[in-house]
Amino acid sequence: MKIKVCFFTQYYLPEMGAPPARISEVAESLSEKGHDVSVITAVPNRPLGKIKKGYDKKNYYHSYENGIHIHRVKVFLPKGLGSYFSRLITEASFFFFSFFYAFSIIRKSEVIIIQNPPLFSGLFACLVKCLSNTKVINWCSDIWPDLLIELGSLKKNSLICWSMKLIQRINFACSDSVAVTTPNSLNVLQKNYKTKNALLWRNAVDTYFFKPNKNGYDYRKEWGLSSNKFIIGYAGLHGNFQNLNTILDACKLLRNKNSKIHVVLVGDGIQKEHLNNRKLNENIENLTLFDSLERDAMPDLLQSFDAIVIPLARPMPSTIPSKFYEALAAGKPSIVVSDSEISNMVDDNKVGKIYIYGNEQSLAQEIIKLVDLDKNSFKKMGENARKLSLEFDRQKIVTKIESDLKNLLQRF
Repeated sequence: MKIKVCFFTQYYLPEMGAPPARISEVAESLSEKGHDVSVITAVPNRPLGKIKKGYDKKNYYHSYENGIHIHRVKVFLPKGLGSYFSRLITEASFFFFSFFYAFSIIRKSEVIIIQNPPLFSGLFACLVKCLSNTKVINWCSDIWPDLLIELGSLKKNSLICWSMKLIQRINFACSDSVAVTTPNSLNVLQKNYKTKNALLWRNAVDTYFFKPNKNGYDYRKEWGLSSNKFIIGYAGLHGNFQNLNTILDACKLLRNKNSKIHVVLVGDGIQKEHLNNRKLNENIENLTLFDSLERDAMPDLLQSFDAIVIPLARPMPSTIPSKFYEALAAGKPSIVVSDSEISNMVDDNKVGKIYIYGNEQSLAQEIIKLVDLDKNSFKKMGENARKLSLEFDRQKIVTKIESDLKNLLQRF
C-alpha cells in the first residue's frame, strides 16, 4: 500500500537540531519503503536567525533530495521586537507562505504530519481539514505550553498560557491523530487534553550510522588533545534550554582536581558568544568550543569523546533529547540531569551518571566518578548503552509509524 505522505515542519535540514534530524530520517526511511514523500518547510535560518545564502533570493524553492520532494518557503525574520514577538511573526509568515505556495502539495497528499511546536504549525491542521480530505497527524515532540510550565518560563495561570493551551486544544481537535515521543508525554496528552487518538512515536536513532567505530576521523588530533585526556563532549545547540553555563562552572571546579579531564562543546546558538567570552575572561583552560559540523561528521565526532554530557536547564519529565539516543548508539556513557525520564533510563540501564540540574558541583562530582571507574566497568557501561540503543533503532520505529499511517487510512 503506497501512501502519499507530506511533512509540514518549520525546521528541516540543513538546519541542526532534533526536529530536522528526526523528520528527515523518518521521511527518507518512508521513501525507501516505496512511499511518496514530500516536505514543506521554511528556508534554512537557524540557529543564527539569518536566511542561509542561496535561499535568500526567492519566496519558494523546490528540490528533490534523497527520494523526497522538498518545498521551501520564505519566512520573515524581524529584529528588535523581542524574541517572543519575533518568533510569532516568523511562525505566522511560514504559515502564510506555505498556504500560498505549497497548499496544493497538501491537497494531493493522503496524510500530512505536522511538526508541533510551533503552535502556528499546529493550527495548519484546521485549514487542512476545512479545505481537503487529507488526514492530519499532529506530531508533538514537546507539548506546549505544558513543557514551558515545567521549565518555569511560563506561569500556569497567565493569559499567554491560557491562549497557548486554547490553540493547542484546537490543534488536537482538528487532527485525526496526535503523536508524541515519550511515554510521559503520552500521559500528559491524555490527562491534560483528553486525547483518545494518541500515538507513541519514539525518538529513534540510525544504529548503523551511529555505532562504536574507531576507524573514522580522529578529531582529537585536530584539536591537539592527547590520547591521555578524558574528553567529556557535547554536540548540539548552545541555547537557553541547555544552559551550558553549568558545564563551564563545573570545568572551573575540575581544573584543579583532575588535569586529564577536558570538556569540548561543539555547536552554535544564542549563548555561543557568551560562552566563548566566559572561557576567555575566566581562563577556563580545560574547555574548548568549536563551531558546528555537518551531520555526516557526527559519528566520528562522538567517537572522539569518552563520554557525552546531555545538559538541560531544568528537569523535563516529558522530554528525552535526541542526542541521548545518538550517544547510546555510539556506545558512549552519558551524563544527564536528574528528575527526568532520561535519568530514569540511565539509572535503570546503567548507561551513565546523573547530576542535579544547574548544580556545577554535582556535575563535577559525577564526571570524576565516571573517570575513576575501572576499565571493565567503564567498558560495560558503553556496551549497555549500545544494547539499549537497539530498542530505538530507526527502522523499527519507522515500521511502527508506517503501520499507524496505514491504520489511520483504513479507519476512514
